[in-house]
Amino acid sequence: MLNSLKQRDASFWKDEKEALNFSNFIGMQLMRTKRMKQKYLEGFPDQRRDIAERTWPLLRTFAVTGMGWSLFAQRQEFQFAFLSAPEGTEFITGDQPIRNLVLPAQSNDVALYYPVSPKTAVVFKHRDVSSAFETRTLLRDELFGLNAETDRHALEATFGRSIDVLAEARNYSTI
Repeated sequence: MLNSLKQRDASFWKDEKEALNFSNFIGMQLMRTKRMKQKYLEGFPDQRRDIAERTWPLLRTFAVTGMGWSLFAQRQEFQFAFLSAPEGTEFITGDQPIRNLVLPAQSNDVALYYPVSPKTAVVFKHRDVSSAFETRTLLRDELFGLNAETDRHALEATFGRSIDVLAEARNYSTI
């Protein structure tokens, strides 16, 4: 499935078993990180936070299962967009590899951004989300903006093929 996405191929989404696997995969990629654990635990009152932290693996499993099932059950309403890096640029990723590009004001506000290679990023989105997230080659400023946001969104680490690409993202984020 990940190899298919790197090749800009989402045909697996039409296969029920593969769609279910992907739905669980994307939920786990979103929820597995230290950043998500911290964000989730912040929602608990101080007196209950230690219990929530001890049971985090179970809570995460429930969240992933619910999210995965929801995406799978509504799969006809979701689509993939493939973003290509312009010549001479690359996507970076971080310790929180997936993030929602839209503010979730309504239940359909889902556009999950996932860089899958230095040259390709996937946006897994609800059909009601803006057409700004369509399959295309990005402009340089758009890619730099996404990379800067990836850098800001990471808790502890970002990853790229060169230190220059990472520095570019960090410098762009301060503009």
